[in-house]
Amino acid sequence: MIPWIQVYSNLLAHPKTSKLADELKITSAYVNQNVVAVGILVSLWTWAIQNAYDGDLSTCSPRMIAEAVKWKKKDTDLYNALLSTGWIDQDGKLHDWEEYAVLLIESEESRKKKTKERVRRYRNKDSSDL
Repeated sequence: MIPWIQVYSNLLAHPKTSKLADELKITSAYVNQNVVAVGILVSLWTWAIQNAYDGDLSTCSPRMIAEAVKWKKKDTDLYNALLSTGWIDQDGKLHDWEEYAVLLIESEESRKKKTKERVRRYRNKDSSDL
């Protein structure tokens, strides 16, 4: 299964998105700076699905986070902007991660439960053949 993340339709116009774009001093002659900020956020979230499944980035360095979103400027500027705008909480966790990743988390838990049950049935079948 390919992991995915739920993205709300108001993300582009969300005040925190605008604040992130402003703090990072994002400029573009082609698109609104919020579009770039959304790209950063979605890149971070899709990276987190595979590398920090529980949304806890507290063990990730600013450099790791910058690499995750392909940020080319100073990595601590990105991390501090994500922190000060509330996209990352003070404890290093992605803000409201459970809300955005709930369907993925539930799906993964269900998959693990089914796999565990399938393995149990297989082992029981093998032991009854002896």
